[in-house]
Amino acid sequence: MTIIDVSGVVATTTATTTTTATTATTATTTATTATTATIPPSNAPPTPQLFHQLYEIPSKPGLFMDLMAEWPAMTSIARGWSVHQLMVRLKPDHPFEVGCDIQGDTVSMPLNEFNTYMKSNHDRNPFLVFDSMIIERLHSQNAKAHDMLMDFAFEYEFCPCVLPDLSMDFVVPGIFSCDDFLSLLPKERRPPYQWLIVAPARSGSPVQKDPLATSAWNALLCGQQRWVFFHPDTPQELMTTKSLDSSRVEGMADIDRDDLWDDVWGWFHEELAAVKEQVQAHFDSSGKKYGITCYECLQNTGEIVFVPSKWYHAVYNVEDSVAVTQNYCSRVNVEAVCDNMDDPDLATLFGDCLLARNKNATQASDVVVEVTTAPSTLATTATTAPSAPPM
Repeated sequence: MTIIDVSGVVATTTATTTTTATTATTATTTATTATTATIPPSNAPPTPQLFHQLYEIPSKPGLFMDLMAEWPAMTSIARGWSVHQLMVRLKPDHPFEVGCDIQGDTVSMPLNEFNTYMKSNHDRNPFLVFDSMIIERLHSQNAKAHDMLMDFAFEYEFCPCVLPDLSMDFVVPGIFSCDDFLSLLPKERRPPYQWLIVAPARSGSPVQKDPLATSAWNALLCGQQRWVFFHPDTPQELMTTKSLDSSRVEGMADIDRDDLWDDVWGWFHEELAAVKEQVQAHFDSSGKKYGITCYECLQNTGEIVFVPSKWYHAVYNVEDSVAVTQNYCSRVNVEAVCDNMDDPDLATLFGDCLLARNKNATQASDVVVEVTTAPSTLATTATTAPSAPPM
């Protein structure tokens, strides 16, 4: 049987049937093999309870097309997030994080220079903006300016010139925000959780799991992205996008990992088909019934991708793209998140924050964790999706 996957590349499979699963939100998932499925865009579950039941608890990736329609970033030309619009709204020389150098230090580039690079580069794997600070920094600057105006507006005819608050251009959907437990941490202790992504075509993110076993959502404000997901139990040795840079290592007897680079373009276009076969062979030989172990989807402008906790995923930018993404912790993965905190002080603090939240709960269904032997040792108490707690 011959099929066309979401990238339009022809692939072959030995599957003899195609099955369709229908969810309560009328979405359909078409299985291309016994363990691989393509995710079509669908309406998001209307309540956090249904989202927990249909996606978080069964650990299922999703693609939602109805969560961004009212965002100012999508409806207002003056508040849009295309690269051109961001250049108009922000200072052209405003720096953005574009990666790290060999010592691990952050590398930044002015937006106007990055825009020139986006338009002219012919790189196989272009670099991209992946900035974890810009949205929060602009929000803090605006908050300080607001406080200044409140204090001095009637005494001084002065209005500080500040850059736009990008956090006001979007609203975190309720299915994600109702359980954003990491927001209970003091702001200065909360791990990085929100990123602005400005990505040229052909760029991408290598195969990875999100940090601390968090879940994530990714909202695409313009462009097109291709996603692939692999089950958390996939062997890590199969999940690498590292390739040889032959210009640097040719003739070397011993190849060090530092001589490897993330060839996301090559992985998607030259290796992915073989990787999927290897992954399927692994699960077929496991003797267990895993169901679908690989998902793919094509995300278009105005759609949000949901990445469940611990799922491997990789992203390829089919077009120049701008996105905002956020990691979060819900009642479904709160125990795993705490277990993955390497900093024992942070884990204890997180447990204390959850314990304090339990004490302030207004109803039984708001109590989502209980502290057993120590603040950092957590056990979930909800086996079904309860009502959304007040934040």
